[in-house]
Amino acid sequence: MASSKFHWPRRATQIATLMLFVLIPAFGLFRIDLVAGTFVVLGRQIWWSDIGLILGFTTLLTAFAVMTYSTTGTVWCGWACPQNMLSEWANNLTHKLLGKRANVNVESSNSQIADAKNKVLNWVILILSFLAVSLPLGLIPFFYFFTPQEIWSFITFHASPVFRQRGGIFPEYFRRSLFLVQLRLHVPFRAALFQE
Repeated sequence: MASSKFHWPRRATQIATLMLFVLIPAFGLFRIDLVAGTFVVLGRQIWWSDIGLILGFTTLLTAFAVMTYSTTGTVWCGWACPQNMLSEWANNLTHKLLGKRANVNVESSNSQIADAKNKVLNWVILILSFLAVSLPLGLIPFFYFFTPQEIWSFITFHASPVFRQRGGIFPEYFRRSLFLVQLRLHVPFRAALFQE
């Protein structure tokens, strides 16, 4: 009973934390501009050459992280960590689609899947669900280095001039990565295939 009492408040806290990780850089509260060599805080640039300010901020942030982890580390992991929320979601979906004792870990030599649920449709739903969630989540780190407009141009493969200036090879790199992943699925790895 106690765990069900805290399920929805805990889930809301995890979702809020995940949204916070996205909204902080998306609204310009904090971003790292690698080209200019600055941190962008509340729309203002702080140059990396201002070492005193950066060192003080970094020391404060590190001390806060260490104190938080030392005093309430399990609270963070259980209540706020988005990774745990996504792991629980993936486990629940796997158990729902492949059986309560489903074990499809990469490390395990024997996967346990219920015979009644070992259907192609269940596997397709599972894989597509994982992709549908992991692809947008994979963009979150980009928000700390690029503006939302630049990320949108990256997703749509229409690199803006600003995005090209900041390293416009990302769309081309992304296309090559997709090609290489497809190639690796069909052809064994050979070093000659990946030479330019």
